[in-house]
Amino acid sequence: MVNGPGIQFNINLKLCQKIFNLLIEHQWINWFYRIEYGVFCQQTPILITLFVFMNIAPSVYKKIVAAKLFMDQNFHESIDLHHISQKACISRFHFHRLFTRVYNRTPHQYLTRKRIAQACKLLEDKKLTVTEICNSVGFESMGSFSVLFKKEMGIGPSIYRNIILIKKEKTKTSPNSFIPNCFIDQYSMDR
Repeated sequence: MVNGPGIQFNINLKLCQKIFNLLIEHQWINWFYRIEYGVFCQQTPILITLFVFMNIAPSVYKKIVAAKLFMDQNFHESIDLHHISQKACISRFHFHRLFTRVYNRTPHQYLTRKRIAQACKLLEDKKLTVTEICNSVGFESMGSFSVLFKKEMGIGPSIYRNIILIKKEKTKTSPNSFIPNCFIDQYSMDR
């Protein structure tokens, strides 16, 4: 049972953690931050208590979010934990611990996933070589890029590009093979 100002309700902490993880996973954390300030207090008291559950002051949380936004905007540059924690005005060790608690991954893991996601978008086009993509998303060596890409995606960047290009060609030549049969059946029944 959690008591708030005029609010009394039961709370399932595991459910709260799952909701919070979903918000983080889908990068709705800025929406969640507005919730913390009371925009939706009456409708969603369970989400408000996640800050109590996480035990992070709103001012510190705001610094962590600002650092994440800095990482989102500058992922293509060579940034390290020291540089990011300076932007948040928090010591490296404290920042690392808080960031991991809020986003369920270390700053390095978050930055790597951000870079790999951007690399996937760039690999869909044939304009840049894999090496150029590697450098443009912020990796310093082709070797580390390939290893981390394969670890994250399950296949190397060149193979990923070939698969994407083959899928694009197949969609142009035979688009019906990419439409689910249940949709085709339903559409034909309606006519």
